[in-house]
Amino acid sequence: RSWAFPLNRYKNAQISLIDFDGDYIIKGKSFKNTNFFEFYKSYNSADYTLQFEADITKANGTAIMKNSHNQDWLVAHAMVNYTDDWIILAAMPTTEIEGFETNWITTLLISFGIMLLLGFNILMLMTFNRQLSLTAAAADAANKAKSNFLSVMSHDIRTPINAVLGLDEMVLRETDDANIRSYASDIQSSGKMLLALINDILDFSKIEAGKMEIVPADYD
Repeated sequence: RSWAFPLNRYKNAQISLIDFDGDYIIKGKSFKNTNFFEFYKSYNSADYTLQFEADITKANGTAIMKNSHNQDWLVAHAMVNYTDDWIILAAMPTTEIEGFETNWITTLLISFGIMLLLGFNILMLMTFNRQLSLTAAAADAANKAKSNFLSVMSHDIRTPINAVLGLDEMVLRETDDANIRSYASDIQSSGKMLLALINDILDFSKIEAGKMEIVPADYD
């Protein structure tokens, strides 16, 4: 029977399947006895045998054991999900496992590089946020300047228009000439239209400045 592993470095691992009593259902080639617990007792200290059996039959984990050549082997054990009395064992010499230990220098260098990249990204993000804040502040200042300009211009234009309309009203009251009254009426209608436009502009500037007030009133 062949077994597939996701990494080639584990190709020499030996897989066994035992029942709750230690009897093999599938046996790795290095295990000579027909019972795994008997094999363990033959080449390992008796003081740990009972605890070793209890660990294997009750939980998933790893353990170190001696093989028939007095070599240390790492044994990983896991309960089979669909049954309570089968256990999978995967065993490899610890000498092969040691070759897979983490290269701490490489790990530190990679971690340092990641930290540098993270710091660079944070710096770029802070720079972008600062530029965004400056742009928003400039836009807000420009909007306030526009609102102030409209407010000032509206007042400065509305004052002479009101003066023109007032003088035009006096002309309408004092003259009896039909042509002059016609001209004055045209001036009055055009002036009121212009004044309405100026008032609308002033209303927009009030809204942007947050100074618009709602006045409740009854209407038909």
